[in-house]
Amino acid sequence: MRVCFDALPAEADRLVLVAAVAPGADPRADLRGFADARIRLLDRARTELGRLEVSDGRAGEPALVLGSFRRGPTGDRDFVLGGKGYPGGPQPRGTGPGLRHRGRVIRARTRTRPAECPALSLGSARAVANTVPMTQRAELSGLLDRLAVDELVTAYAVTVDDGDWAAYRELFTRGGRADYRSAGGIEGEAGQVADWLAGQLARFAVRQHLIVNRRVRFGTLEHDTGDTARVRADYLNPMRFAGGGSGAPDVECGGRYDFGLLRTPEGWRLGEVVVTERWRRTAPA
Repeated sequence: MRVCFDALPAEADRLVLVAAVAPGADPRADLRGFADARIRLLDRARTELGRLEVSDGRAGEPALVLGSFRRGPTGDRDFVLGGKGYPGGPQPRGTGPGLRHRGRVIRARTRTRPAECPALSLGSARAVANTVPMTQRAELSGLLDRLAVDELVTAYAVTVDDGDWAAYRELFTRGGRADYRSAGGIEGEAGQVADWLAGQLARFAVRQHLIVNRRVRFGTLEHDTGDTARVRADYLNPMRFAGGGSGAPDVECGGRYDFGLLRTPEGWRLGEVVVTERWRRTAPA
């Protein structure tokens, strides 16, 4: 199989490789023996540049996503290791070949491949011009995602402390929600919660939101890895009333955050934030 990246539809943001038991085979067959497979990276002269690991098969799964090549902002393709398998086999949706991604089907039509078109073949992949080898790019892509997720959590803390509620809203996906009920607050859509926070925190002239012990886990969406993430982190939040001078904080609280994140065309965004307050201390009057 050979695929020309440049011949893919403009709306196709990724090429997903799937391994599956042949239709009509033993219905009890699975991919448990599919292991240690690699994608060979070759240049135009078919010189090997490196190899990419793909997911191993598992018992009870007749199909699984090996990995995907994703188009970045500059047009380069980054490789992301595959995710969960399909216990019931891949389920076709719509008509014709395609991948359903977040509710829409992306179909790739077969085209004649121009001789000069860089291509990916099963067992090999093109080198990306003017970049480090794709084996390193795959590792770099995961690292950049982790840094972007960490930056988003930091931005959340800064917007709350600075009272920048417009920026706070921009951190969330459309329909993103936050839940502050354990801290005596409300649960709702991010814009609604931002309005509530603005009113509640206006009396505190000093806020210093510290979010620490961050644990990041990337999840799967539509059997594709790397489009969702969860972050669990602890927080410490000292605050001082307006006009209270520069002494010790009037209120301190601590607890845990659970962040649910989603990759969007604009970058990583918060889909949900859940606060679990574990303690609170108020200075004597």
